[in-house]
Amino acid sequence: MSATKDQLKSYLTTPGVEKRHAFEKQHLSDELVMDAIEGYSEHPDAWPYFEKINARKKMKRRLYRSMTFLFIFVAIGLAGWLSISTSTKQKESNLRTAKYQKVIKQPIRINIFDKEEVALMKPIAAQHQIKSSKIALDFIQQQEQASVKEGPIEPIQQIPLEAIHTSATQTRLAKKIGRELLIKNYKLIDYRYYRKSNFNSRPILDASNQEEEIHIPYINMISSAIEHFSAGEFKLCLLETEQILSAYPNDANALFYSSLSLFNLNELKASESRLIKLRAAEFSNFDEEAEWYLLMVYKQVKNQEKFIELKKEIIEANGFYAQRAKNLNF
Repeated sequence: MSATKDQLKSYLTTPGVEKRHAFEKQHLSDELVMDAIEGYSEHPDAWPYFEKINARKKMKRRLYRSMTFLFIFVAIGLAGWLSISTSTKQKESNLRTAKYQKVIKQPIRINIFDKEEVALMKPIAAQHQIKSSKIALDFIQQQEQASVKEGPIEPIQQIPLEAIHTSATQTRLAKKIGRELLIKNYKLIDYRYYRKSNFNSRPILDASNQEEEIHIPYINMISSAIEHFSAGEFKLCLLETEQILSAYPNDANALFYSSLSLFNLNELKASESRLIKLRAAEFSNFDEEAEWYLLMVYKQVKNQEKFIELKKEIIEANGFYAQRAKNLNF
């Protein structure tokens, strides 16, 4: 339509014939304008009705515009709330990983005890002692459970392969399980597969006054430590694991058995630091044990906050020690 609403209204409300003819002549080629003029001539009272309809349309447009703005506002608010909620849940779910990363990024240093220091250590009360026989029994039960899990299973329905998405921040996924062996039913990582040379040192017990270096295979040194641990000779076990740790500070075997020896010798702070270091070790073989005995350390030193936090982690992991953690009270 070549005429505007105001022009058409002016035409319809102008009494002068000449102005009307001029308007008609100007828009003669516009069929819509001519139809509007013809319709008005047949219904002179149509314009006020048209104005009412137009007013209602304007009101509807304003309402739709208001509703649109309200919808956009609500959508933005909802998106913001979901973003904050998701972010909070993500932070909570990554809390354990973040703590673990902190352990990884900040290497834990442990104090290596000499003979004089070990000699002065006093055993913990008998009722609090970690029994060597119980630890060996746990390893046997773990082996039995693992063999059951590895047994034949029924065929499962094949499903299409999908990409597995993992986060680079989940450092636990980067840990690996080392080859294991049992000595007197005590679990050990077999470092003969991961080290190029044997442990070279001078026996701290039998040749402490000799000046020459004596070459001792690592497996012999750790086997001797296990013999002492099995017999409840925790000071002797500690002395030999200290020799290993002086050469290999991240040795998981030495960290584990020295931490339990220190616990039984009532050196709880030193035991705690070694168990924490063990959780950050390259291999994951002792992860569950490290968490369980660290929980016992927190109970013994009466650190309720860390005890509750770690207990929850062990239960949620639903591993070998989950039920024991449920039954262990502060």
